[in-house]
Amino acid sequence: MRQSKSYFALPQEQYIQMHFGLGMAVRNRFGLWQDNEITQFFRQNGVDHPDDMSMPFIGGFVEYLQGHNVDMVKAIETYGLPPPPPPPPTTDPE
Repeated sequence: MRQSKSYFALPQEQYIQMHFGLGMAVRNRFGLWQDNEITQFFRQNGVDHPDDMSMPFIGGFVEYLQGHNVDMVKAIETYGLPPPPPPPPTTDPE
């Protein structure tokens, strides 16, 4: 248990390090590659790809382990991918 406590004490910025290990386990165990209630929930909240679903899943789980109430919509906002960059500025034709 000591190892899992230190594992989940990572700062949020380092959660991406869990993408291939724990993230892959989450994607496979919870069927994020399939159409089910979990993936429908994520899609309804703007998350379409299983890779992108696993980070809010992990972030929410870490919050749960830390004793917090988990709101998955908020977890999607917090742990989801950053928004795309703004489009480049347009130049006025002269």
